[in-house]
Amino acid sequence: MTPEPGPVIEPDEAHAMWSAGEATFVDGTWTLTPGGSPDATAKLPGAVRFDLNQVSDGSSCLPHMAPDAGQVADWARAVGLPVDCSVVIYDDNGMFSSPRVWWTLRHAGWRNVRVLNGGRPAWIAAGLPLEGQATATREARDDRRAAAPPRRLASAGLKTVQAAVAAGGASIVDARPADRFLGRTPEPRPGLRGGAMPGARNVPYTALTDGGGRLKAPDDIKSAFEAAGVDLDGEVIATCGSGVTAAIVILALETIGHRRHRLYDGSWAEWGAPDPAGKRPVVTQAGNQFLRISDPWPKDEQSR
Repeated sequence: MTPEPGPVIEPDEAHAMWSAGEATFVDGTWTLTPGGSPDATAKLPGAVRFDLNQVSDGSSCLPHMAPDAGQVADWARAVGLPVDCSVVIYDDNGMFSSPRVWWTLRHAGWRNVRVLNGGRPAWIAAGLPLEGQATATREARDDRRAAAPPRRLASAGLKTVQAAVAAGGASIVDARPADRFLGRTPEPRPGLRGGAMPGARNVPYTALTDGGGRLKAPDDIKSAFEAAGVDLDGEVIATCGSGVTAAIVILALETIGHRRHRLYDGSWAEWGAPDPAGKRPVVTQAGNQFLRISDPWPKDEQSR
């Protein structure tokens, strides 16, 4: 059996696959700001859109929770993609939201899905062609190919994370910036408490990428996890603000061959919400000590 390709692909290889009719580009651009979606800039050839806000679990009050396999299949039919075609996902920011789209498709059972290393900026830097704004659909092609049974990427729910916090065992890796992890600055979403889960390790997603929005080399990825005290021989649960940059942690783990990991889909949007019952403990740093807190930031801090 042919080995499954790594989860990241370089622009030149992606262009060669597209030129041979062997891959379709998916624009997974997303931003935290309201209405965050791609601007009118040129897109990669033939790209179709995957909107994290629209292709999501609409029954949840949490932002862009993972859709089920049926919803993903509906999206694929709407844009004209066979579920076993090869897909290359990119975003306009280099390496930000595209790993979340990659994780979403893999979680739904898709196999031939890769992330464009460096995204649209790297594509442009390589001198590769662009075209107009990404379309909602594409002309269907018969590019189905044999695929091994998919290995679905796992998610972790609230109870799983609560158990991990209470009992230890799994390494909880938080991809948020250090100041948010330590509770030094308020969360961008109003009403959320600042700080971190007890026992969590902070590996900001920017520690796994370079200044150009590319995933770092495997040895550098391992060093980033090890420096934060993450046990790479054990299970890892990735979290962040709302489950987007946590997918960069999962992508990095897959790149170095780590397979025992899950993504906490609710992330801080769920864990950091007000918790009068005290079932989602939060710690924050005061000086060099972590202190348990329970109250949200004052309203004047939330508005910043």
